[in-house]
Amino acid sequence: MIKMYKVGGCVRDKILGIGSQDIDYVVVGATATYMQRLGFIPAGRHFPVFIDPKTQIQYALARTERKTGVGYHGFQFYASPEVTLKEDLGRRDITINAIAEDENGQLIDPFNGITDLKNKIIRHTTAAFAEDPLRVLRVARFRAKLGFEIADETIKLMKQICEQNELEHLSAERIWDELRKSLLTPNPLEFFITLHNVGALNHIFSEFKIIFEDKKLYTKTRADLEQAIKLGFANEEKFAIIIANISNEYPEIAKSIIKACKLGHHYSDLGYIINKNLASISMLESLNSQAILKLVKNIDPMRRKSRFEQLCKVLEVTYTQGKHLELLKTIARCFNKINYKQFEGMRLQDLIVAINTEKLNIITDLYNQLLGT
Repeated sequence: MIKMYKVGGCVRDKILGIGSQDIDYVVVGATATYMQRLGFIPAGRHFPVFIDPKTQIQYALARTERKTGVGYHGFQFYASPEVTLKEDLGRRDITINAIAEDENGQLIDPFNGITDLKNKIIRHTTAAFAEDPLRVLRVARFRAKLGFEIADETIKLMKQICEQNELEHLSAERIWDELRKSLLTPNPLEFFITLHNVGALNHIFSEFKIIFEDKKLYTKTRADLEQAIKLGFANEEKFAIIIANISNEYPEIAKSIIKACKLGHHYSDLGYIINKNLASISMLESLNSQAILKLVKNIDPMRRKSRFEQLCKVLEVTYTQGKHLELLKTIARCFNKINYKQFEGMRLQDLIVAINTEKLNIITDLYNQLLGT
């Protein structure tokens, strides 16, 4: 008999009373041919997952998996009508993700995930947890998302995975994707705390260790992230807060993080512009008009207005010199009001000099008004 069950995060979140948009099903007793005959579209050539073309919901055939190599991809899947629901749930990472719900709303919980939910415990489902190094990062993310304690035996397995250098076989994209997801959680720094505690930062994200080696940096970064979450900051802005705090004391380490970043252009670009210009912004009172003009050109608030607004948001949380930011904002507004028609007919070289002179005069006047002489 073919049966479909809701599984994973949607069941977990329903029990917790959390809204969940991701709904996944496992199909027991079916074959790939059967699924395609019903009109489901294969998600990949060698992976037993099918997509409903109308709803885009995923339906996976019940399957088991066997470790065949190193890293995240070192698995062989076995999907067959004979694979039971319990066998499928047993391959999942943690007990709270190994709960299924049938069409009548009845919960199937062979690994006591409901009890762990009630007790707020993150616990591995079976010893097979240690076969997939990505699960170390996933547990760290769930810790950041839910605030649950991690079972001692699961911590032991996570440390074992790290000690065996399994994390080094993960792709950079998979690693950074877990970081991206952790930025959506109520406590992103807890993701790094967990990785630090199990020794993962010795193998991945090693530059972030500086947060735990410098107590003052740790305390400030934690407080700033809490403030950013209260203010509803975007993911890239929360990442930039970490970069800004590290840049303030360890600019080269922050620069290395940005260079390695696989989160996307919006993340690396905002982090880069903060890392490159934070020192100049912090010493704005000691800069002359030429140096301030160069800084403004680097930040480019006129053409990159959205990025400039994000930069100011981040620095307003991480940085105490509000007058410096106000000066930069006012300069940007005044530059946008420059009447360029007054320069019509000039030779190119004279035009450049005239525009720069106009901008330098604006900077000098505003500097005297906002920062004092």
